[in-house]
Amino acid sequence: SDAPAAAPQPAQSAMTVQFTETLLVKHRSYPLENEPFEDYLELTGGAKRFVATNTANWRGYSGTWRLARQRLYCCDIYGTFENGQPASLRSFFPETSGEEFAYWHTGTLRVPRGDGCRSRPLSREEFYGPYGDQTVFTVLIEVDCGIVGPVVVRSNILREAWTLNETRYAQNLLKFWQDVGTGVSLD
Repeated sequence: SDAPAAAPQPAQSAMTVQFTETLLVKHRSYPLENEPFEDYLELTGGAKRFVATNTANWRGYSGTWRLARQRLYCCDIYGTFENGQPASLRSFFPETSGEEFAYWHTGTLRVPRGDGCRSRPLSREEFYGPYGDQTVFTVLIEVDCGIVGPVVVRSNILREAWTLNETRYAQNLLKFWQDVGTGVSLD
């Protein structure tokens, strides 16, 4: 056959499910399916490089983040530098008082909520990315230079397929997230 050979797949396409970052909101902890610190590393030229010490964390670090007063803060970074030294928030911000305003991050934070829905009728074509199964809901938080904007609670299954518990859960999500950003809506 004269058909061109298929391009090789990137090594990460069949990778291990990755550790999530942690997002603190109103004294509760949530998984965060983004790496806001990547923006800081890109901004600073990535002078300090991490080493992966676990196949479930190819980026080599994990971060803890907090939303408060409509702002995103970096509370800590855990990892190991290429030279074997431990990494922390103080490695990047020596004068920190415990957390840093994440002025460098612009993008959409993804917070999975609810049960997994791989066997449910999806409302959108979804990619089951590096963090594992898609959940019934995803909270999408818009951030611009560290300032929190609109929050959208997205349903990942057809609304017609919602159970009564999922309907109540969606209502509770809307109530909880309503004052985190500049408004909340259901998509």
